[in-house]
Amino acid sequence: MKVTVIGGGLAGSMAAARLAASGRCQVTLYPGRPGSTALHSGGWYFGFERLKGEGALARAEAAFACLKRGLAELEIEAGPFRLYDEDGFQQKVDAAARTHRGALSEATPVLCLRGRGRDFARATGRPRLEVNWPPSDDQDRSSAFLARQLDRPEARGPLLEAIKASPLRGQGLLCPPILGVQAAAQVHAALEEAAGGPVVEALADTPSAPGLRLTRALSRWVIRAGVQISATPFFEVGQRDIASRFDEVFQADAVILATGGYLGGGLTSQRPVREAVFDLDLTPQPDDPIRAAGARGAGPLFEVGVFVDEALRPCDPSGRAHHPRLYAVGDVIGGPGPLGASARSGRAILTAYAVSEALLA
Repeated sequence: MKVTVIGGGLAGSMAAARLAASGRCQVTLYPGRPGSTALHSGGWYFGFERLKGEGALARAEAAFACLKRGLAELEIEAGPFRLYDEDGFQQKVDAAARTHRGALSEATPVLCLRGRGRDFARATGRPRLEVNWPPSDDQDRSSAFLARQLDRPEARGPLLEAIKASPLRGQGLLCPPILGVQAAAQVHAALEEAAGGPVVEALADTPSAPGLRLTRALSRWVIRAGVQISATPFFEVGQRDIASRFDEVFQADAVILATGGYLGGGLTSQRPVREAVFDLDLTPQPDDPIRAAGARGAGPLFEVGVFVDEALRPCDPSGRAHHPRLYAVGDVIGGPGPLGASARSGRAILTAYAVSEALLA
């Protein structure tokens, strides 16, 4: 079976890798631009507690197990966990990567890099371990930049020595989300040795080092599975006339639309909002997009997306599928979708797993 996947975020990559790894599908992936996957905080929110129907929880557990296997390098474990974000507040998450988990005591200090982290330490009531790193004060001090610096052993050496010399050594460390991108496991191990105890990363805000790690892990999963990756941007692939051009354009037995929402480019940002590849029918749009945006993309504006039927095929408002072999997964779907997960990550992995399993049945 030939399958085309348009969009290479969490949902698209998972569907593509699952199908290709079966050995029964020839999969071509059109990655598109980075979307919400690249902004991943390190904590996973699934919303599986709202699932209904026979076998719903078992399907969710199977989807999560598939995710864990594919992203084994991140060492994701199910929670729930209560983790600090960068503002010093605790957030409840359903799962977390290895870098964000660990037993902390009240004496565990906060790593402050050239002053960054003092507000976090104050908010959590923890002591501060102050280090003048990176060496130059005029360098970029974003989490993503510092994480890439720590990938280099020669760059992290001075930081490790300063931590070892601190009188606070032995209590572990609560640090910003900077534990490497390409060498996260090595960076984490080196900091735990230097700190003399567990090292735990705060959940990230943008720019996101955990998001860069997730994007890299997804790419490695897709490559290992044998997916063919196209350099053509997905928004240049599609045709508005789906029925008459489907076979000619894609030459596939099935097409999976995984282009995401506004951030991934699957939905246009101008009003009225439109689906970017096929101009598919969308769920109703709010009258006031500014008020509807909500905090951190949590408002009703971000629930706009394509209508889908129970088989996750895009359809018109009457429920008629636009094409019998066109499917949608992830954030491009409007609302929670028929599978009912209340959070984006849950929607992504549930829909990707459901479509891949249906095509392999």
